[in-house]
Amino acid sequence: MKVKVKAVIFDFGHVLTLPPRPENWSWLAERCGLGREEFLRAFHELRPEVDRGTLSLDEFWARMARRGGRTASGAQLRELAEKDLEAWTRPNPAMFAWAEELRRGGWLTAILSNMPPDFMPLIREHFPEAALFSPAVFSCHVGLVKPEPGIFQHCLRLLDLPPARTLFLDDMPGNVAAARGQGLHALEFHSVEVSGGRLAEQFELPAIEALKVQG
Repeated sequence: MKVKVKAVIFDFGHVLTLPPRPENWSWLAERCGLGREEFLRAFHELRPEVDRGTLSLDEFWARMARRGGRTASGAQLRELAEKDLEAWTRPNPAMFAWAEELRRGGWLTAILSNMPPDFMPLIREHFPEAALFSPAVFSCHVGLVKPEPGIFQHCLRLLDLPPARTLFLDDMPGNVAAARGQGLHALEFHSVEVSGGRLAEQFELPAIEALKVQG
């Protein structure tokens, strides 16, 4: 029997947006003097405090450069920060279309995302549809980051729903596991093509495939 939920909670990056292109990561890694795998390890290690709002984006990139034995300051840091933010501005049209279909069908749609404060103006500029999601919980606003339990509990309080009435979509296995630990239904999202079928099999929700938008 398929699971019925009342709300779908979306991660932002890699779910409502397309992932950064490989060349984005390569450019940033090269500027920091790091190989791709070393770069990604350092990125995920240091990023939570940026998303929490306790570490500036400039200081984050200064630390990333130091990991590669380089020094970055001034214009170099601004360029790294700008390239970082630009990499996340590619919307996933199919997922925004699906969210709109959910709202028309009476489901609630929410956002729960680790997000640095520097990205908030770009959300307003590039993703006006984000204003239709309620609540929209961003880590930098609440001082909590996924996979910490508190950020899931905060989102549930705003939705005023028990966790079993919600579905959480995220690309990070640790965040999916943490959501399940708080009682939410959760699915690791990879792409519309990969994850759409699993959603249709497990949950009583409109199919994403029928709404897929090319672009």
